[in-house]
Amino acid sequence: MKTIKVADILRATEALVWLVSSLAPPQVVAPSPADTREAMAWIEAHYETLRGQWVAVRLRDPALLAQAPTLTQLWQVAAPATLQDCLIYYVSTVTNEQQVPGLGWDA
Repeated sequence: MKTIKVADILRATEALVWLVSSLAPPQVVAPSPADTREAMAWIEAHYETLRGQWVAVRLRDPALLAQAPTLTQLWQVAAPATLQDCLIYYVSTVTNEQQVPGLGWDA
């Protein structure tokens, strides 16, 4: 009778796990959406003073990190690392409040 070593069993198990994981269908992992409620509440509280501006508001412990009249200027004013965990939002003026931001809003 042939004896089987524990090390041989472990190597075979590792090979089997590798084979099964290699043949398994790929898994798509998507990040969960950020919680913007606190940042939106901060924007709503300061809405009147920010009208007509693009703003960057920190998601945690909301605070205004940058503001500018155009999105391009906002990117120029704030460092990309600063905007990483921010809500970027356009605060509507009275005249464009019912419009959806789109092309031409950054002119």
